[in-house]
Amino acid sequence: MCSKFWVNFFIILSSFIMQVYGQAKIDPKLLNIQENEFKSVFVVLKPKADISAVKTIKGKENKTKFVYNELLEVAEKSQSSISLFLKQNQIHYRSYYIVNAFAIKANKALIKKLAAFEEVEIIMEDGLFIMADIQKEKNSDRTVTYGLQNIKAPQVWSQGFRGQNVVIGGQDTGYKWDHEQLRDRYRGWNGITANHHYNWHDAIDENHPMHSGNNPCGYTLSIPCDDHNHGTHTMGTMVGNITNDTIGVAPEAKWIGCRNMERGYGSLSTYVECFEWFLAPYAYGDGPEDGDPSKMPHVINNSWGCPPVEGCNALNIYMMEEAMMNLRNAGCVIVVSNGNSGGTCSTTFDPPAFFEGSFSVGATNSSNGIANFSSKGPVTFDNSNRLKPNVCAPGVAVRSSIVYNGTYANYSGTSMAGPHVAGAVALIISANPNLAGEVDQIEDILEKTTLPLFGGSICNGIPGTATPNNTYGYGLIDVQKAVARALDSLFVPIIKVDQFGYKPTEQKIAILSNPITGFNQNDMFTPGTSTVLRNAITHQIVFTANVSQWNSGATHTQSGDQIWYFDFSSFTTPGKYYVSSGSTHSENFDINDTVYHNIFKAAFKTYYYQRCGIAKNAPFAHSGFIDGACHLADTLCLNFLNPGVERLKRNVSGGWHDAGDYNKYVNFAYASVIDLLMSFQLHPQAWASDQMGIPESGNGIPDLLDELKYETDWLLKMQDNDGGVFSLVGVQNYTTASPPSADNSLRYYGPKTTSASFSASAMFALASSQFRKINVPGAQQYALILDTAAVEAYTWAVNNPNTIFNNSGLLAAGEQETSVYERSMRKLVASVFLYDLTGNSTYRTYVETNYLQSNFKQWNTVYPFEIPTQLALLYYTFLPGVTPSVSSDIKNTFRNSIETTNDNLPAHTNQNDAYRSFLSDANHTWGSNRTKLAWETFLLLIKNLV
Repeated sequence: MCSKFWVNFFIILSSFIMQVYGQAKIDPKLLNIQENEFKSVFVVLKPKADISAVKTIKGKENKTKFVYNELLEVAEKSQSSISLFLKQNQIHYRSYYIVNAFAIKANKALIKKLAAFEEVEIIMEDGLFIMADIQKEKNSDRTVTYGLQNIKAPQVWSQGFRGQNVVIGGQDTGYKWDHEQLRDRYRGWNGITANHHYNWHDAIDENHPMHSGNNPCGYTLSIPCDDHNHGTHTMGTMVGNITNDTIGVAPEAKWIGCRNMERGYGSLSTYVECFEWFLAPYAYGDGPEDGDPSKMPHVINNSWGCPPVEGCNALNIYMMEEAMMNLRNAGCVIVVSNGNSGGTCSTTFDPPAFFEGSFSVGATNSSNGIANFSSKGPVTFDNSNRLKPNVCAPGVAVRSSIVYNGTYANYSGTSMAGPHVAGAVALIISANPNLAGEVDQIEDILEKTTLPLFGGSICNGIPGTATPNNTYGYGLIDVQKAVARALDSLFVPIIKVDQFGYKPTEQKIAILSNPITGFNQNDMFTPGTSTVLRNAITHQIVFTANVSQWNSGATHTQSGDQIWYFDFSSFTTPGKYYVSSGSTHSENFDINDTVYHNIFKAAFKTYYYQRCGIAKNAPFAHSGFIDGACHLADTLCLNFLNPGVERLKRNVSGGWHDAGDYNKYVNFAYASVIDLLMSFQLHPQAWASDQMGIPESGNGIPDLLDELKYETDWLLKMQDNDGGVFSLVGVQNYTTASPPSADNSLRYYGPKTTSASFSASAMFALASSQFRKINVPGAQQYALILDTAAVEAYTWAVNNPNTIFNNSGLLAAGEQETSVYERSMRKLVASVFLYDLTGNSTYRTYVETNYLQSNFKQWNTVYPFEIPTQLALLYYTFLPGVTPSVSSDIKNTFRNSIETTNDNLPAHTNQNDAYRSFLSDANHTWGSNRTKLAWETFLLLIKNLV
């Protein structure tokens, strides 16, 4: 009796807790509806796709595929239980992946049931959207409009750049696709017939509550239609073009469209649906899972907003921003009209104009003055004080196409300004297709090439005389200058900052340059009276300091520049910033503790992409690197000296192939493997993660060691039963094949050599010492395997000291054989690591007898080559049992060289290099980034000597 009471009590208690917990996920407004009242709601789920790696991906198509695949995978996995519930209860719904959510019409009871699902984050009301107000007047003037003249579009057309091979998207009230200005520019038109699949989508399936009567176009249309004129007008400004009457900024761009408003009114769900369709357009009747991300437009125009009166609020606007940012991260430029509530400061009231990721556009008149209706910044909704608009464009009395009778009209509004900017993006990409998908770069070009405009009030401390300001942003777009900048592959910014950003507590120095000689000598510059650090969001000054001139104003020999330094190391507040001197600005950059995280992971991932013998698939591979298993024939590789002998075929599959010729070399692997293992030895905390996105992630072994194991597994396959190591795997006739899985050439393994065996011994021994540190049974067992392999390879090489294989002319591979000196150095390095591994004095004796033969000791200097030899010798000095005089000799050589050689500490203390890379002029050569990296490595190592 007592036990039954407690069982019932806990059932009631748990039910109560779940009900309270579920109600906490529901928009309070929805809890107040009548029991049988149905509301359009958004059910947002907790799981979010991690697409941060897109920052390391180049190219529009690669970005788009990656984002689409990541978003879709997370949505499909996390939505399954709710989808099943809705289907079983015969409830109509629409699911989304661009934000992980469902759109449903639900009453209070259903809302509460949905909230009880663990994966639900929040249930909110579907907000309403409204087209921005516009002023209209009829116009049939067939001259080039003033707007095109003011932004200098005709000058760009005369260069042959008219938007070719660029696709512009518009989401609006729909489009009269067969208007004389639009038909030939429609992507679905082939000159004879129209195919609307993938080129048109209608998100409107019913009347908006603000309207009565039937929609003049209908609903869920398979063919484009405009129920309001607005969409057709905006598209005409972007692409309109007929003989003797060009009204579009990019008259040879193609367009696609999505209707997200029903006679000027939309909703959160229609907005999201259009953004999702743009990311991966799909055919009429298909669903988002059938989308084709390769058909995403390069830029989309958004001439609408969502004021609070229409349902947008702090609870739901993040949904719009998330959808918009996912599309932006996929490589699509998001152009947004800034709104028509102008007059005073802080009138950029509504999303999406006030989002950080929106490229917001204010409106100017024919005299380049601000339109009286154009909304101004800063943004106060989220207390960010974000400066808006980004730029301005013509938006008063803009002539363009309308629906009725295929005619024209003059409209005014920021809705008319935005399309000028979308067209400008098309011109930029048509001039330089390599910019497709590079949203930040395109936006920066537009901002940095404007005609600065001044006027208006002081808003948030930013005067109207500043550039940018909260009235005009950076100013009126100038497409002639923008295209020139896009074409300038040699463009060098005057103010240079770290491309990755800065950690808060580390040194932060920007370099300001005045080119005296060289290709950019006409870009003359002198720092202004005030050089400042500005917040890239609000554009407020956050730090001011005087610049210091390098070498009393001398011209730097290598660059031909005069140089100044702006040191802002004392500023430590995380955020996004830029350096400004007069009207010259640097690129934006971040200050935070994670600025190197993405590049760190991207650099690490390059090894995974060179894996031979396995397929590279999602989620481990970005879409641009997905490939089937390559070189499967390596499981039965032919012996080069005896290719016809069946019993000599060998399984040498796996390992990393060379990125250039797909061959695999033991001697070439040596430097990379030693470098990576030494990096783990010196900085184990940096490599502690086993969640870096490779198939072995999560097994308790740091991913760096897992990746190295893929290579050492191959090296073990290259070792013969007698301990000797075969030298390489390659082809006799090299042919270009891409991707690697397309290479079907016959492959051969080369003979055993002394150099390959010493190289493998060194790699095995150092790898074993690192795996021994990992307290996982598999790692310990693997270390024992490597121990044996290292000793056996070393022994074979000692017994076969002059066995070489010069493959040039025999195998279509780079010459991998080493010199007599290099073989002796590889023996020296292997001896160091074997002594560490075994404590055997034989190896110590060899090191101490022969280390003086190294160039490091012969020249008594550290130098940026033979890195494994020098690292191994320094490593040796910290091992137990080493002769003290030998240890001191090696350390002193390091210390003296670093303290006295021109390319080391003196270069830093004397500021020998204006660009702070601290290399002598002689060492600025092809590949000098490798040289620089070596010097910096040694500077880090000296910390162990002091």
